[in-house]
Amino acid sequence: MAFQISLLHIVGAGTVAAFLISKIRGYSLLEVLPLVYLATIPLYIAVYQSYIYPFYISELRHVPTVPGYPLWGQFIQIITTECGVPQRQWHQEHGPIIRYFFPFGAERLAVADDKAIHQMTIKNPYNYPKPVRAKLWMVRILGEGVLLAEGSAHVHQRKALAPGFSIGSIRALSPVFWQKALLLSRLWKEEMEQSRVTTKCFEVLEWLNRTTLDIIGQAGFGTDINSLENPDTPIREAYRLVFAFDIGSRILHGLQAFIPSTKYIPAKMNRDMESARTIILNKATDIITEKEGQAAAHTKHKDIIALISKDNLKQKEAGEEGLSFETMRDQVMTFLGGTY
Repeated sequence: MAFQISLLHIVGAGTVAAFLISKIRGYSLLEVLPLVYLATIPLYIAVYQSYIYPFYISELRHVPTVPGYPLWGQFIQIITTECGVPQRQWHQEHGPIIRYFFPFGAERLAVADDKAIHQMTIKNPYNYPKPVRAKLWMVRILGEGVLLAEGSAHVHQRKALAPGFSIGSIRALSPVFWQKALLLSRLWKEEMEQSRVTTKCFEVLEWLNRTTLDIIGQAGFGTDINSLENPDTPIREAYRLVFAFDIGSRILHGLQAFIPSTKYIPAKMNRDMESARTIILNKATDIITEKEGQAAAHTKHKDIIALISKDNLKQKEAGEEGLSFETMRDQVMTFLGGTY
């Protein structure tokens, strides 16, 4: 197994070196220590972390690698092009499994091989935990629901959510899918009639996001969000802010994966993220409060969260460990976020 020198090793070695220099030269340790750190830490990042380790020590060094210097990696190309486009090009050039870099030698694998994806997502998913940095970013908006939970917590949540996703439950909700799909086609037809044209270009992804949001609202929570007819509805606006990927937002999103404290920079993107999180969190809280009340009153609502809430109440009444209010709320955040 390859041995990686961590930043803690460097700090420890720098401290020892500073101590020896201070003894030999007669300087104060507090005078020497900052100078040693200023010299060794950048050298560690630029030489070891971004060159020696990725090319000569890393277990991934034999994986086909996108050309470039790992100190800054392919970060600029990723944030300045459409999502997924660089990876598709790299796969075409280098194969189904490739390695590329984020800044400071952070390795990333892109996998487009069916057998490997099956291994990671179906056969042994718990052997492949989600990246910590990515999880810390996503949990602010998606909550720690079934998408981001790991290990035993994921097993427990998945079991608790099963009643809402049975074949019968989903089949009973199919009229909602038809209703929203027909509404989408009607709105497109009305726009064409207003423009007095027989053909027209639509931003399909934006419309489909709104359609999906309305479907999950109605089928998942029994709540009519109606973003198709009212695109400025607060919850839809919140997700528009979260997933705004202009160049400035992409840079800040990327920085936050490596320096989480940058989320406190008073930039527009950070203000938008906090505003969006408040809206999403409040909406999810309201939904779970309503559904737990309906479950306690034994109503006959059949949306997904209503069914899960009823089963959750039964488990708790039987003395079993159900899902907490916060975990249920996080499921709603996860379902809402999944529409985008």
